[in-house]
Amino acid sequence: MPVFLPFKALLPHPDFVQHTILESEYIFDSESKQIERAFNPYSFWPVLRPVAYGPDQKEEFAVALEASHKRLQQLMSEGVFLTDESDAFYIYQVNTGTVEQTGIVGLVSAADYAAGQIKKHEKTREDREVQLSHFLEQIGINTTPVNLTYKNQHEVDLLLQHITQTEEPFLEAIGPQQFEYKIWRITDQGTIDDIIKLFQETDAFYIADGHHRAACASYAFHNQHSQALEFFSAILISSQQLTIFPFYRQIKKYDSFNRDNFLDQLKRNFHLKDVLLDQMFYQFLPQYHFLLCFPDKTYELAPKNIWEYNTVLERLDVSVLQEKVIADCLGITEITKDPRIAFGSKNITLKKFRGLLADPDTECILLCRAPEIGDIFEVSDQDGVMPPKSTSFEPKILSGLVMQIL
Repeated sequence: MPVFLPFKALLPHPDFVQHTILESEYIFDSESKQIERAFNPYSFWPVLRPVAYGPDQKEEFAVALEASHKRLQQLMSEGVFLTDESDAFYIYQVNTGTVEQTGIVGLVSAADYAAGQIKKHEKTREDREVQLSHFLEQIGINTTPVNLTYKNQHEVDLLLQHITQTEEPFLEAIGPQQFEYKIWRITDQGTIDDIIKLFQETDAFYIADGHHRAACASYAFHNQHSQALEFFSAILISSQQLTIFPFYRQIKKYDSFNRDNFLDQLKRNFHLKDVLLDQMFYQFLPQYHFLLCFPDKTYELAPKNIWEYNTVLERLDVSVLQEKVIADCLGITEITKDPRIAFGSKNITLKKFRGLLADPDTECILLCRAPEIGDIFEVSDQDGVMPPKSTSFEPKILSGLVMQIL
């Protein structure tokens, strides 16, 4: 069973939390309850800037890393962030207006990750792991908990519900996109013991989001012998609370693409039906049904045959889309390297999606349904690796709210 432990977190001061979670160019107007454009000297976002650079951007990363460290030290010296006085678990809740998601932040073990008790379903890049370990080593804090999930336990749900409905949160703030964030501190030893005991009944944790952050902690502990990351921060969110979005596949314009030929090739395996994007964008697609969106026309691709597959990886919709459409009809086999294809989460508005379609570089966009959580559990239990860009777990965990001092 994987361990789950309380810790002394680095938290925004309640007087500053509303400012820290917004970018430097924005403040929150308490009268209008809106985010307005104005300079914000307390933003935590500049601390995160180095992670935006790729492993090949070594000079830019080094410059941003030095600035990040100075920024964090300044915020801490000014009392914008404070270290908690006692070990605690932290309830993290986000309300998007349509989704309310609640989880518990604590520490998990790099040894459990290495032993397969914290299970993954994606590949990670070692150069990215090394880069992130440098980031953590230099600034001295773990800014963002890894998002883990577990097979639902009713007792955990009841405990979280009791605390969030009967106690006042320690932190409250309105973040980007007008999402509401709340943090509760759990310091009562009896409740802490109850949480530890409940999760001792769990066979495994599963990574939802944050594969590179988890791999980075394991790399730092096992390869660099960093005792600071023997345990790393994670948020546990029940599988019943997770919302999974698919990634869209954006096919870029390229010289050899021929629309008529592409459609003819698709007709070998699919029936092509004209549909309205406005009606289909938010619809749940049946298994092996895909949307093909051009700027001027949208098709629903319905399979002519029922394909039989032996493994969960083979039968995923995203795998079938790759095999039957992207590889067979477009000749794109290495989707993380081929410049003809790009990706993004489908957790966007129809207006923004139409903007992508109207982009001069877009030939078309392909959509499929997201994998179900049971598929992710099955792949992880079999030590499998899902195709790149298979899942997007939304809303993302916000950086800078509950942090681990290393």
